Amino acid sequence: MVDLIRRADAIRETWKEPTYSDPLNVLTEMRDRLESLPSAQPTLYGYNIEHLAMIARVLQKEDLPPDRLAEILTDIGRIVTMVQDELEEALRKAVEQCKRM
Repeated sequence: MVDLIRRADAIRETWKEPTYSDPLNVLTEMRDRLESLPSAQPTLYGYNIEHLAMIARVLQKEDLPPDRLAEILTDIGRIVTMVQDELEEALRKAVEQCKRM
């Protein structure tokens, strides 16, 4: 995908006073300024829209509807919490055993 920048930002950068007098350096400075501008590509919470669309197409192809995906993600969160609780309990017991020694 092409990295897009906002036109207004690009115009504003070209009107800034260059710090170099040598024409080649001015062009290099202008290129660097334009390359440093943030991308204007559409995102959702920082994720590239095209990537999210690709994930949605794969989930649709696998016949996984949005409500089922939400259940799966919720279940994964519960599983992670259960495993974390179990590990914390095992660690607590290990520390207690070490204190007794």
